[in-house]
Amino acid sequence: MPVNNFIFPAWLVMALAIVGVGTFSAPLHAANAPGRLAYIADGNNNDKDDYCGTPVGLAILRAKGLQAKLVHYSHSCDLSATDTDREKIMQEACDGTASRWGGFSHITFYNLQRQYNAAKTHLAAQINSSSATDPLYIIGAGEHDIIYDSLATAQSSKRQYVYYITHHPNNDGAFDKSKQMADSVSDFNLKVIRIVDQNFILDDESPYSSWYWARDSKDTRLNWLWERGKKEMTQKPNFDCSDAGMIWYWSTGANTNNNSGDQEGEVSDIRKLLEGYVSGGGSSNVAPTVSLTSPTNNAKFTQPASIRITANATDSDGSISKVEFRANGTLIGTENGAPYDWTWTNVSAGTYSIVARAFDNQGATKDSSPVSVTVATAQAGLPAPWISGDVGSVTPAGSATHASGVYTVKGAGNDIWGTADGFHFVSQKISGDGEIIARVSALQNTHAWAKAGVMIRESRSAGSKYAAMVLTPARGASFQRRVATNDTSAGTAASDTAAPYWVRLKRTGNTLTGYRSANGTSWDQVGSATVTMSTAVEIGLAVTSHADGKLTTAKFDSVKVSQSTPPAQPFTITLMNADNEGVMAGYNPIVNNTTIDLSSLPTANVNIRANVSGVGSVQFQWTGAESG
Repeated sequence: MPVNNFIFPAWLVMALAIVGVGTFSAPLHAANAPGRLAYIADGNNNDKDDYCGTPVGLAILRAKGLQAKLVHYSHSCDLSATDTDREKIMQEACDGTASRWGGFSHITFYNLQRQYNAAKTHLAAQINSSSATDPLYIIGAGEHDIIYDSLATAQSSKRQYVYYITHHPNNDGAFDKSKQMADSVSDFNLKVIRIVDQNFILDDESPYSSWYWARDSKDTRLNWLWERGKKEMTQKPNFDCSDAGMIWYWSTGANTNNNSGDQEGEVSDIRKLLEGYVSGGGSSNVAPTVSLTSPTNNAKFTQPASIRITANATDSDGSISKVEFRANGTLIGTENGAPYDWTWTNVSAGTYSIVARAFDNQGATKDSSPVSVTVATAQAGLPAPWISGDVGSVTPAGSATHASGVYTVKGAGNDIWGTADGFHFVSQKISGDGEIIARVSALQNTHAWAKAGVMIRESRSAGSKYAAMVLTPARGASFQRRVATNDTSAGTAASDTAAPYWVRLKRTGNTLTGYRSANGTSWDQVGSATVTMSTAVEIGLAVTSHADGKLTTAKFDSVKVSQSTPPAQPFTITLMNADNEGVMAGYNPIVNNTTIDLSSLPTANVNIRANVSGVGSVQFQWTGAESG
């Protein structure tokens, strides 16, 4: 069906004119080519094509050995919070297909009605991992605010490597945030690939009888596809898996410049692929396995760092052709044979997510679980035990110096807020309860919401739990916190506060409390929250410009970190049965100045155990011991 037969929404016409559909050169994307796939399904009530479009699409990927290239899947974006039955059907479509066809254990099937923030963070991370040689294709199977929100969250430099595949104008015009998408599409550099309407191929031309082969098959995997399609029978006269046509197109080479990629895959094509796959016992190429063996997660280095990266990689049905090492999505090294050992040198300050990607001899790939490392700024000028380094995605790198009691901290980053932070952190470790006090004597106004203050943080990962008491140039003070990893932040504001001003943050158990003061002696509580963190935490000074690409400078003085010392435990000793290492009843602990009658004990073979390390004394005497 010619594309110009459709009536386009006005905003989409503008957007397509900006990105130049059909005029840009998209990389060929086949089994052996670079690139990854994200898929968003609406699950809507008006058109239940996702009920079987998802299973058929996943089956296509599995049969072609491309399942490892699917890096994100989310569904139910077009449902209300009360459409729980349809949510359940969509989740069943995902989980049931994955369990029957296999190969998707690396994927979380996000329910956007329940896991929106987590899905947004994950899709943004996939965008941030994109490059010219490893682009991301996003298949839009319905209304997708998640695409807009993820692009807005992602690094601006990475959006140029994202391609949006669509097949129907209703998809394009269905954004709740379509106006923002239209206004921002040129800034996002999002490249739109429109293919022919799959409803005329895998819906209107697909009566249920055309899928009887799946119904009548002796293979339960094909039966499953038929069962999913049957769920549409009350609404549709045909077996509609039209959105799977976009996966078919992508899997055959998504490139509009030279018209490669099959835009008109039919049921007969899908049948040939899937029956051929199951008749071979599902023995299509199996992706390799790979894991990082060093560095350890959350390892810390100091710039200019030299980081040794090693991995184990195996392939059950072939051989490993190479292993790539990537940091924050950028290729940093390649090993073409074992041992897979690479040293990354001259690494600048920042936080990096390192991944090993294994390739087998048939082109299938697999990524290892990521390992996060932090490279701190060289600590010259910072007194021990302070260290400094950027948290999250930050450009340019921050820095910190100390002289005559004044800490000068320069930091960039988008913000300390939302589900992931970007800032510079000068910190030290404490264990248990403690507090930090500082006077923010100056803060450069790079943005009304630039921030400088004190923070207690579980880790240096961007989505870590934290609490902070910060000042801003024009928005007053705020007690901020993130109570769950990768969750959204919350804040309690206090107006009429700007540098120079004192801030204080105290941890008592799981309670974090923020204060402000004009003089460092009289404190006003701004807020308090329960933030359950590990016993060992990072405590220190945090600065963000709220304008990534630009540094802001903050100055701190009168900085004081204190840690509560747990009360000393009394020195006690216990009488132990040396025959079985049991505790002697009545002597746990041994009371001072007591008399122990050995003849009354089950054995005279005894030991004395001190219950607390250190120096102490307990006096007792023996009776009933045999002479000699």
